[in-house]
Amino acid sequence: MRYEALVARTLRQVESTQTMIRIVGLSATLLNYLEFLRVNPEAGLFFFDSSYRPVPLA
Repeated sequence: MRYEALVARTLRQVESTQTMIRIVGLSATLLNYLEFLRVNPEAGLFFFDSSYRPVPLA
């Protein structure tokens, strides 16, 4: 299943049931992750940048 379908179904469930669900997104290629996950970058997002990698990507 694609990430988009999974997130869309989860967000629809949150909107219809008014229950909170935590989404953990893992992708190296998702450029618009803030819009896609509907997350507040100030509270609710932890971004792992290149400083967390033990070996740099080449």
